Amino acid sequence: MKDGKKGGNKKGKNKDEISQADRDKEIRFQTHAVISMVGDFIHNFTDGLSIGVAYMANYKMGVITTFAMFFHEIPHEVGDFALLYSLNYSLCGILSLQLVTALGALAGTVMGSYIGTLYMNQCLAFTSGGFLYFAINGLMGELKEVQGLFRLTICLFNLFLGLYFMYVFALFELKS
Repeated sequence: MKDGKKGGNKKGKNKDEISQADRDKEIRFQTHAVISMVGDFIHNFTDGLSIGVAYMANYKMGVITTFAMFFHEIPHEVGDFALLYSLNYSLCGILSLQLVTALGALAGTVMGSYIGTLYMNQCLAFTSGGFLYFAINGLMGELKEVQGLFRLTICLFNLFLGLYFMYVFALFELKS
């Protein structure tokens, strides 16, 4: 054989079957990467819409929303970086793709600023509802996995603690 390995493997598949399986797996991962990048672009666009509308509503709200989006994006971008790195993309290629998806946020901010001047209340309600939907959707999926009453109680306590902090921040926002 060309590569110096002995024929066959432990599972009894020949080299052609293994290479075809590896090619299929690579195609699936490449497809996943493309879908992930398109989804990340759309996600960043909607984040940008929220930022643009928030700045049009109030400068302080815009700054707070920008910081919230920044910290919210860190795990997403690290995950995208890890995915592309595992697919053997070059560092330059990874950073280029990340920049392209980040441009979605810029485009969303410009669009949000324009739409925010026309439909302020509707845009704020839409973005707030979207964030609540995604948060609750993710939370319910996680709560299904919790085993035991004690752990469920801790999770619910943390949920209500987070809601309380949001309420407190809203009070400070209203006073200023």
